[in-house]
Amino acid sequence: MRINPIFLILCVFALISAVFLLSEVRGPFKGWATDVYHAANYEEPAPAPEPEEKLPEEPPPDEPVDEPPPETDPNDPPPMSELELLYNDEYTKAFATMTPPTLGEQYSIKLRNKMTVEGRLFEVATGRIKLQVKYGTMFIPVDNVHPTEYARLFPEQAAKLMAVKVVNEILKQRAAIASVPDDEPDGATEPIRRPPPATARAKYDPSSAATPEHLIKTVKMYGQWLEFQKRRVGVQFVDQIYAKEAGRNVELYMVMNEGYTVQDYDVRFSLADALWKSWSFRCQGAGLIRSMSNAHLILIDDKFKIVGGSSVHDGADVWVEK
Repeated sequence: MRINPIFLILCVFALISAVFLLSEVRGPFKGWATDVYHAANYEEPAPAPEPEEKLPEEPPPDEPVDEPPPETDPNDPPPMSELELLYNDEYTKAFATMTPPTLGEQYSIKLRNKMTVEGRLFEVATGRIKLQVKYGTMFIPVDNVHPTEYARLFPEQAAKLMAVKVVNEILKQRAAIASVPDDEPDGATEPIRRPPPATARAKYDPSSAATPEHLIKTVKMYGQWLEFQKRRVGVQFVDQIYAKEAGRNVELYMVMNEGYTVQDYDVRFSLADALWKSWSFRCQGAGLIRSMSNAHLILIDDKFKIVGGSSVHDGADVWVEK
């Protein structure tokens, strides 16, 4: 019997297929066909894209570039307020109109105690003069001289009073405006603190006391100014400061040490005047006073004895112990 060759070829192909399938699912070569298929169709994964480097954006040419604020140098003086700059300007203009006293000239001087002294002007210094009188020389501090004589004998003090007057007038105008209530007050705005009514004070009370809470911030700011002066001159004159309030007056008590008390009269007077001025403007900036004269400075020693500062009747009227 003759076998059909096509049939034979189909049988061989079927046998090979059966072996192929059997070896794929069983035996030591299990899964070999699948691995070959995967290897034949393997594709190398595409590399991850590298992050693009972003260039810093440049602002448009018409927009200003924000610059960091300059660092504050602790040796730089604190900034002056608007009224302090005005005071300095008015003082300079007033002082330029003054004629200094003439040494050797005869003067008749009215004192605050209503007496009059006569003599030849022997010496002129900050806050004091010396007269040559019949039996020697007479030391006359500025606080003994009637203010009407300042223009002739103490041009610095006369210019100071003129500048204080200008600033006080502005403070008076601002106080009048602030006292008028708005038609539609803003409830979110903190009201300005009004100074209390004026009360008379016969004398200062230098005893140590805690600074009232509403004055603490101003006293701290003044203390920072003192630290700047200490760095500037290299000498510390003050050991302690504290504040009190008497009616419309805000009083700063300063315990001075030997660095101050051993100085000559001229130095102590100049320093007391500068200390009062700085205190006055800080009180004004905080809305604590209605007039520069309401800021009082009291200098005391370590035994709480008053050795200078403001007159009890006028904060701007400064004196120091002889």
